[in-house]
Amino acid sequence: MIVDAHAHIGQLHRLKPLQTQAMILQSMAKYHIDFTLISSGSAEEFSSNGRLLKTRPSQLTLNQEVIAFVKLHPDRLGALLWCKPFQETADSALEKLIKENRRLIFGLKFHPFCSQVRADDPRMEPYYALARKYDLPLLFHTAVDRCSGIRYLENAAKAHPDLTFVAAHMELLSDNLEAIRVVKENPNIYGDTAWVSPKKAFLAIQSFGPDKLMFGTDNPIDGLDTLNHPYYKTYRGRYFKRKVGSVAYAKLMSDNALKVYRLPITHK
Repeated sequence: MIVDAHAHIGQLHRLKPLQTQAMILQSMAKYHIDFTLISSGSAEEFSSNGRLLKTRPSQLTLNQEVIAFVKLHPDRLGALLWCKPFQETADSALEKLIKENRRLIFGLKFHPFCSQVRADDPRMEPYYALARKYDLPLLFHTAVDRCSGIRYLENAAKAHPDLTFVAAHMELLSDNLEAIRVVKENPNIYGDTAWVSPKKAFLAIQSFGPDKLMFGTDNPIDGLDTLNHPYYKTYRGRYFKRKVGSVAYAKLMSDNALKVYRLPITHK
């Protein structure tokens, strides 16, 4: 069984092709993904060159679109609500959306670079309160930039030890070593493998054990065949399974996501 804990629909940065609902489903079928957690890349607040995108749809509108898609395939898809802490907040409309659709929603998603709001920024507090109230994990894009560094996520996790955080990418554009330390030393921080090399994932498992890393891909950010990338081919292959061992492999590819996001699915 394979759970992809980090995928998207929408259009991120306006530099990537539109990631359509059909593309997600086709890719899952082609590459034998059993369940996928999706969020809307169209919820970015700043472009890649730092320009504020004032006319983008609201977090409510975009998350309603994600939920409508998930409702069509609840046995294969789950929703992560991509939030916009720079221009919006965790208001009553967002809470109402969660209350009415809680069975389809498994976490909140944040992209500090695209919002220009760090994980330890005070503007995050209303979202943390909402996550606490509805027992939702928080998935954060982490990378080497002025807003997305893993140290900011560590600050937030230490300040909110009752919440569960997931470090997407294990600090993209780095050697992943600081992210490995952070996940190892903080019991409420997990990691995902989106654009993390299998070599570094193996090192991570050796460092902090098999229970804190989960398979994630950013699918289909590079199109229908994103999962044909050498990293993801390796993760899905027999060699990597033998290398990490069958128990650790099952945790990486499905069991850890089932646990962290409390997904209502069973092994096939």
